[in-house]
Amino acid sequence: MTGKGEKHPDEYARAFTSHPDPELLSTHDPDKFGCSPCHQGNGRATTSVEKAHGNYEHWLWPLFPKQNAEAGCQTCHAADMHLMVGSVGEHISDGKFLYASADAWACHRYEGYDKGTGRADVDLRSK
Repeated sequence: MTGKGEKHPDEYARAFTSHPDPELLSTHDPDKFGCSPCHQGNGRATTSVEKAHGNYEHWLWPLFPKQNAEAGCQTCHAADMHLMVGSVGEHISDGKFLYASADAWACHRYEGYDKGTGRADVDLRSK
């Protein structure tokens, strides 16, 4: 990813590095899904880093910050009670478990947790 005559990759080369969790890519093929369904940003914007990351006034969904990278899992897996592929999904799964076990549904409604009884009807840790 270096230009002709250049010794180091340019600023855009980072987009072509390998994913930190290759196991996750076995079920989320980037050729099929791309990057933005999981990470947000503007996957079609290739003219600048700011635009690709969705950090401009005309884009509503900027790239998730690194510490919130798992938030993208909710895009497709909001109704799933347990999300773990390798080490990815641990924070989301723990949050869902805490939500259900602490009866957070009583004050904080979330679709999929409070149908009928108002609780998740499964033990989230057993899945």
